Amino acid sequence: MYNEHWIPIITQPHPDGRLKGDCNNCHVICKSGTDFCCVECRVNNLIGGNARDMAIRLVDLAHHFNEATVQLDRFCRVCFHAYSSRSCPNHMSHHLEGAAAGAPVPIRIQEINGLPVVEGHDLLAEDIEEVQASIDGGRIWYPIHARTIDDIPFLIDLEALPCNRADCPELVRVVGLFCSLRCRHQA
Repeated sequence: MYNEHWIPIITQPHPDGRLKGDCNNCHVICKSGTDFCCVECRVNNLIGGNARDMAIRLVDLAHHFNEATVQLDRFCRVCFHAYSSRSCPNHMSHHLEGAAAGAPVPIRIQEINGLPVVEGHDLLAEDIEEVQASIDGGRIWYPIHARTIDDIPFLIDLEALPCNRADCPELVRVVGLFCSLRCRHQA
């Protein structure tokens, strides 16, 4: 369950042995490049912040219902982040009224070949300009994010190339200037 579509809320009893990171709080193995293995460990190391109270409630609910993960099933057109509609049902309330007012409802995330994607007709032209797209079932799909070398260490050099954007850490077979919506938004 440790992949790009799930965020551990509480420490996992049997972490994935392929992971190379070390949690700063509980020292459980976690994904490379992260400081904490789960939301609970992150919250335990935060003094303040506007989302801290929400994160504490999420951790409490995870312990109550014994659900350690949340699936990212929505994509926000305002902040360009994937999130869980179950844990954040009022996501648009996090944005300023002006930004949220002009934004249509969040987009449902699909999955193609293990990557989270959204359908092209749900996005504005300026948001997808020069972003790598794929066609599946006659529909155009845009990846929310690609994969980093930590996620695909088994690929040979010819199969994974760095993104065309200089400071993007993701590795893909890129045709467009940007490998994903996240990459385009960060440019």
